[in-house]
Amino acid sequence: MKVLIFSHGGFFYLKTVNENKLHYGKFTVRNENLDNMTKYQIIWRLLYLSLFMISPYGYTENQLFPSTNESIQFEQKQRLESELTQRNLLEKHNVITVDDTFSKHGQDEICFPVDKIQFVGATQLTSKTQTKLTSPYLKHCLTLGEIHKLTKHVTNYYIEQGFITSQAIIPEQDLSSHHLAIQMIEGKIETIEIENSPKRLAHQIFPHQQGKILNLRHIEQGLEQLNRLSSAKYTIDIQPGSQNGYSRIIIHQQGKKWPITGQLNFDNSGMKATGKQLITGGLTVDSPLGFGEQWSVSANTDMDGSTSHHNRYIVANVNVPYGYWSYRYQFYRNSTLQPFYASGQQYRYEGKNTNQQFDVSRLIYRDGKQRLTLQGSLKHKNARTQLASQTLSISSPTLTSLSFTPQYSTALGQGYFTLNPAAEWGISAFGASPDTLAKDSPRSHYRKFSLSSSYQYFFANGLTYLTSFYSQYSPDNLYGIERISIGGQYSVRGYHEQSLSGNRGGYWRNEINKDIANTAIGQLRFIGALDYGFIASDTYHVEHDTLAGGAVGLSFTGNSPIYSQFLLSKPLHYPSQLKPDNWSAYWSVSFSL
Repeated sequence: MKVLIFSHGGFFYLKTVNENKLHYGKFTVRNENLDNMTKYQIIWRLLYLSLFMISPYGYTENQLFPSTNESIQFEQKQRLESELTQRNLLEKHNVITVDDTFSKHGQDEICFPVDKIQFVGATQLTSKTQTKLTSPYLKHCLTLGEIHKLTKHVTNYYIEQGFITSQAIIPEQDLSSHHLAIQMIEGKIETIEIENSPKRLAHQIFPHQQGKILNLRHIEQGLEQLNRLSSAKYTIDIQPGSQNGYSRIIIHQQGKKWPITGQLNFDNSGMKATGKQLITGGLTVDSPLGFGEQWSVSANTDMDGSTSHHNRYIVANVNVPYGYWSYRYQFYRNSTLQPFYASGQQYRYEGKNTNQQFDVSRLIYRDGKQRLTLQGSLKHKNARTQLASQTLSISSPTLTSLSFTPQYSTALGQGYFTLNPAAEWGISAFGASPDTLAKDSPRSHYRKFSLSSSYQYFFANGLTYLTSFYSQYSPDNLYGIERISIGGQYSVRGYHEQSLSGNRGGYWRNEINKDIANTAIGQLRFIGALDYGFIASDTYHVEHDTLAGGAVGLSFTGNSPIYSQFLLSKPLHYPSQLKPDNWSAYWSVSFSL
């Protein structure tokens, strides 16, 4: 792309040549301001105008600035990883099976008329539940076997609710009154101990559990919080306590490792203009303060080593668990630099995005098949795009928002399903840009609604099918960092250098994986993908467009800590102006240290 600047008849003109097409623009400088403007300022304003003539869509419509696109792709990657975590938690969940068989008794056995059944010590049974459990036995003459069956029925109900050390018994009593009393022994927790760990870790993971009724759901939740840490695997052991009806919870560590792990990754996911070959290094530290928290930091840069262009980011996370609650803070900053040529001159075109996010989530419900978590987030985003050291205000907002996201996952058929709707509102806080009332301008007080969903199905022959969908809707015109983008490794595969964006849209990803070789050194899998995405038109000059792409490739998971992937992708359907490469090759090699 070339940009020529010339003047004629009191006007300055721009002529850009892009994809063998000519685009013209005109820029005037009022006489009273001409003396106060330097030649450099005039050229800079012309360069600013030229940015909106570079592509057929314009940066204000369907395409994004490079740093903004990098930030959105990072969010897309995190969304896919979050769905994977949801599915993995379901796959690892412990399911309790209960033996519900009862002995049969002869007809000649002595029976006792029962008109009323009363529970003693049953703090976990509501009146409605008590009626449901006992109604089949009321107004009947019950044999000892049938009374035993009733106690087993009540005990099994407790076990199904997670109270696995609770038991219903029949105390010694006189049944001549036709009243039956059932004594509940609700097993409680005497102590919780985590091997080779300070006491504060048990208080953090299992808060306020000592002396309470033992509920396996609470123990499983704590076990999940511990198993987020990569330095050890944790298992549960329930032993009798020193008091009758009490139990000791012992959490064992298995495969204890050094609490610091590292990751190193090489890939070619960068762009030609900012550096295609990338290297990423990461470090994770487990519970250095003894609260079960996890700290991580990773940094990425291109491998060109050029002073004229670069592509970099750094991201830091800290996750802190507390019972059913989880708290997370994330800091992300990226920087892109590329040359911009105009009238024989080279200018620096650079972008920097800084995102901060604080999440609070709580597990609301869980059983053997499904989970529901509610998450609230406070987000702060600061974008800065500069051309020739001058800030482009249209693409340099500061935004603050609040979001609410229910996260649901369940076992469904021979697979796992996730559903995550979200609502987000821009607010005036922490230096957010003021909301202008100019027509069609981007809003900082925006409203945005999205839906993310996935389903992974496991076939009997080792084939797996994964489908995922993401859509976004906003009645407002959004700044680029809040728009949806399609085209790339984490949305519609087949497009490496090109993408489309808008206020409304969605994408649908489909992927199959099949084991093709299990060797002594690792596992080789085939990957096939077919993706589709769309940008919906709106009243803010965003045009309707669609993309489709596919990919085939291989992945290798080694017995040693190595993972590699190679994908050959192809664009299948796209707007005629986009001009993507006919084929794109993506590769990555990762090492765990």
